[in-house]
Amino acid sequence: MELCSGSRTTRFQRISTLLQCTSFAQALPGFKVFIIEESHSLTAEAWDELSGIFENICSATMIVVLIVGEANMIPEAISSKCQKFCFPRLNSMDVTLKLLRIVSEEAITIEKEALKLIVAEAEGSLKEAEHILDQLTILGPRINSSMVQQLVGLVPQHKLVNLLKAALSGDNKKTVTIAKELVATGIEAEAIVFQLTSLITDILTGAAITIPNHSAFAGPSEDEELLQTESRPINTQSENLCYALKILAAAEKQPRSSFDHNAWLFAALLQIASSDNSGGISLGIAFPKRIFLPSGTLFSIELQWRL
Repeated sequence: MELCSGSRTTRFQRISTLLQCTSFAQALPGFKVFIIEESHSLTAEAWDELSGIFENICSATMIVVLIVGEANMIPEAISSKCQKFCFPRLNSMDVTLKLLRIVSEEAITIEKEALKLIVAEAEGSLKEAEHILDQLTILGPRINSSMVQQLVGLVPQHKLVNLLKAALSGDNKKTVTIAKELVATGIEAEAIVFQLTSLITDILTGAAITIPNHSAFAGPSEDEELLQTESRPINTQSENLCYALKILAAAEKQPRSSFDHNAWLFAALLQIASSDNSGGISLGIAFPKRIFLPSGTLFSIELQWRL
């Protein structure tokens, strides 16, 4: 039932009647269980009314489950009476495999790069990943990285790699050019810094989102063209990556209201490109190292990126 439908009096009277009179097969013997989704979106008025309903109607045989994204969004008067269960976000592999099942069942064709962007944007939320995929299917049965980029405002992986490559090689002009092109497409500066930080972290740790081969894929993605033989970052390369990571982390902490959002992005990139450490970097950094799917899964692929 929508809590915001109809007049204030009518809608809460319906809730009260529902709690008192509903008869259905009980999930737990001797208990009635009511679930309120998206509880964090309720207004203060709604919470006041619900609090009164709970106090007057709820009994030892009634359980009310509040589903909320952020626990601090629940008023203290309600939260203090609740037993809390925290569920961790899913890892990237779980979200990826679930989306693969969906695109297979729905006969959707999707680029690997597009799938990685969806998983990155979802940040461990399967519901959000499915919502993004559902929005993209409205545009057609073939989904590419450009469509995802326009929808969620993320940088395609190959462009992100090119930007990092230019900055680490000390090419100021190319670094600024690539960054300006990304900003011109409507991508937020915060998103670029966040993705660069994640990419560098993946390189240093050898981690990344693994995308299995599947018939639903539209063909080789642009970043697969970067696949080369495996190499390991030497100490100097790792130092440069750590230095870049430190600069980007500092940029993320800058007050957003003090100046133009794009200014600190360009400043951070130029600081990386102009540093003494970036001078003669060998471009043998793996993006990322070799990765395999866990044994027992239906698909497997070995991904290896290198500049």
